[in-house]
Amino acid sequence: MTHNLMLAALRRMGLFILDENESERYSFVMERLGLIYSKTDGESLEDQVHPKDRETFQSLYLADAGEEEKRAEYRIKGSDGEWRWIRTRIVSVKKEGGADFLRIGIDEDVTERKSAEDELRLELEESERWYELAETMRVAELLASASPDLASTVSAVLGQASERIPFIESSVYSRQDKKLELIASFPDCVSNLPRILPDSSSRLWEVMDSKSPLFIGDASKSSRAPRDVCCSWLAVPLIFRGAVLGALEFWIPADDERGRNHTWPAMVFGDMLAVELDAESRRRELIREASTDHLTGLLTRKSFSRIASKLISRFATRGESIALILADIDHFKSFNDRFGHLRGDEVLRGVAEGMKEGLREEDIICRFGGEEFVAFLPGATESIALEVAERLRVRLEKQSFARIGENVTASFGVATCKAMACDDIKDLIEKADRAMYLAKDRGRNCVVLADQPFPACLAPESPLAP
Repeated sequence: MTHNLMLAALRRMGLFILDENESERYSFVMERLGLIYSKTDGESLEDQVHPKDRETFQSLYLADAGEEEKRAEYRIKGSDGEWRWIRTRIVSVKKEGGADFLRIGIDEDVTERKSAEDELRLELEESERWYELAETMRVAELLASASPDLASTVSAVLGQASERIPFIESSVYSRQDKKLELIASFPDCVSNLPRILPDSSSRLWEVMDSKSPLFIGDASKSSRAPRDVCCSWLAVPLIFRGAVLGALEFWIPADDERGRNHTWPAMVFGDMLAVELDAESRRRELIREASTDHLTGLLTRKSFSRIASKLISRFATRGESIALILADIDHFKSFNDRFGHLRGDEVLRGVAEGMKEGLREEDIICRFGGEEFVAFLPGATESIALEVAERLRVRLEKQSFARIGENVTASFGVATCKAMACDDIKDLIEKADRAMYLAKDRGRNCVVLADQPFPACLAPESPLAP
């Protein structure tokens, strides 16, 4: 094989040889890319190298004779306009008998390998992101399980979400009929988030109605956007077992390059919060059922005593008075005997409804047992308590029970005290109970105030009657 034939074969392998007089930088690899540039036409191979890789490309030709092999990978644009990855190796060798030297190198097209490496790198990065997300979720679940209430749970989960989503502010709203109620936000010092959102003021309703995430690239003009910050907005619905329980929203810096790519992690955290909202809803329902009399819808005796005891402690610190009204339906047994228990239940429901409507907004009432009802009046003086009791008596006396065909009345006992002097709600109930039995003795359908030397029955014609 002649020298020229051997050189041609080597060039097909990507070989090139350069000296100071060489007019071309040529290899078969470059020829395939349409890149054969000579010094005489004013172009060089470097002109087609990617700007970010030119320093790397130049470093190949800085070697002195006898140095180790130089290697570099860089992108170069072919005649088709596509970028290709080239791997070049160069060795500098001195010419015989002189100071000049040759550069001997080999070009390789490694585009496919680099592409495979890039794909593998992306897969590894994606796997790493999922691992980090899973670890964040694990920590969030631990924090959620240790949180004492729903607001603390939500704050803990959002705190972990901030590790994966670079948001400025985030909040969780619970769906309550036609309103959205703010459950919690992160950070806790958010400035302008309203506690309640009506159905017409937020695109969160669009998110919930469509059961789909929504991303808005520029949400800076929103009235609820963080002030003086250019931001994007991302919201996801909170869905558990097909029911839309609320929405989770994020305000994200507008210069965040990933933007809507945060949707998937947001949905993952949203699923966790949906479970918490459902659990809280069921917990509240259980508490409501346990605290509510199934027949009248009023508080049970146990829940009433617990709430009243707390109120006594609160009003004791203020030095204010409190009052209690105990009412017992007159001749209730005869209603059951003559009309049956179903009609008797109607009477109980009617009396409960009438008494609840006749009380002040701050008062609480329970079905104490059988046909007895107890109302607790925080901050009420003796005169206020008597006025309320008489209003309840008159209201009941005038109330119509169509399926009974008779008027229904009740006897009322009223007891008052300074909150700091009331050791136990039971003592106040006993006083009101004794007064109620005195009202029975005095002919029923009247009001008696406890702890009076000669307690009088407040008769129907009392001037306190409305």
